[in-house]
Amino acid sequence: MNPKNFSLRHGALIFLGAVDVFLLVFIFSASFVSFFSDPSGLAQLNTSYRAPAASISEPAIVRMRQPLADLMIDRLSSRTDFVGEGAVISLDARIRNRGAVSAPGVLVRFWLEGSSDMLKSIALIDSGEAISAQAVFTVPLSTVKDLRWHVCADPTAIIPEEKEDNNCRQGTLSV
Repeated sequence: MNPKNFSLRHGALIFLGAVDVFLLVFIFSASFVSFFSDPSGLAQLNTSYRAPAASISEPAIVRMRQPLADLMIDRLSSRTDFVGEGAVISLDARIRNRGAVSAPGVLVRFWLEGSSDMLKSIALIDSGEAISAQAVFTVPLSTVKDLRWHVCADPTAIIPEEKEDNNCRQGTLSV
């Protein structure tokens, strides 16, 4: 092996190695400066997302749905000792929470047509749970035919729910 060729090859390898080291240092320093100017590294990423919208000028907002309660009256019943004016009627409703979260402070409104209404309060209905509520009325003296009664859970829509249109039910009692 000729020492002159060896030093030429050796010099070329050293030169190429130096170029590699220079490139590595350059890339590292650029990343280093970039990291400290934007530690999150998000400036280099395209993080924007636009959902399909009705028009290009109005971007749609994508939101995750929050789990909600879903109150419903799933059973109604009435009891009375006799049917007629002045009869005492017990109205029973079972309120079920079909939602994913508990419903605190549930108001239940009972009312008879031609009579006053009654509010009952239930402290908490857990997800999947059903609780009964009851109200007792005296049949108004002016009632001659069928007596309609109504029950609504969360009548003022204070509790956010998946479906608001299944909170009320009604029944009829022949007098």
